[in-house]
Amino acid sequence: MRKQRSTPGAKKKPALTHFDAKGNAVMVDVSAKAATARTDLYALGMPLYELLTLRQAFTGDDRRTLYENIMRAEVTLPHMVDGDISRALSEICMRSIARDPEKRFRSMAAFADALESVIGVSPSQPSATSAAST
Repeated sequence: MRKQRSTPGAKKKPALTHFDAKGNAVMVDVSAKAATARTDLYALGMPLYELLTLRQAFTGDDRRTLYENIMRAEVTLPHMVDGDISRALSEICMRSIARDPEKRFRSMAAFADALESVIGVSPSQPSATSAAST
């Protein structure tokens, strides 16, 4: 494998190397921005999307395609995947995984408040089913 030469004075972008299903090295540039609470919201929103829809928001035949889809593909609204999901819950989920961090909830507390207003259960309050099982 040939080494890449760096240009004097050029800033290096952080990168990750992954291997696709065929064993080819795939270089992925990552943002140099620091992780924030809004990053955590995205990380929480993706499994929420999967729990609601029973499918992944993004797929790809290899890592490169997957990364391209994460960056560019539109996500199907959860209530469009399953009509039993309320539009309000769908909107909360989509807001948590918005590509633009500024469009996500400002904090986990704001996210929790929005969920509580839709489903009626506080994160610190046991649900009726969990209370019945104890």
